[in-house]
Amino acid sequence: MSSSDHVQITFKNKVYSSKDFKSMLRSILEFAEKMEGDTELTFASIKIKMTFREVEKADPVRRRPQNTQ
Repeated sequence: MSSSDHVQITFKNKVYSSKDFKSMLRSILEFAEKMEGDTELTFASIKIKMTFREVEKADPVRRRPQNTQ
């Protein structure tokens, strides 16, 4: 039996198994690919508000300088 079967995630005071939570996130991402503008999605009684906008050019990832003191 794998240990991941026992992983639980608490989100908005509800407990989900890691499998359910991954499924929820995957569903949100698939939904997001088709959406534009302001969108509301209710999943497992959790309301998620999202705003989609086109980005002309992705911002480069800025790395913070490491403090070596």
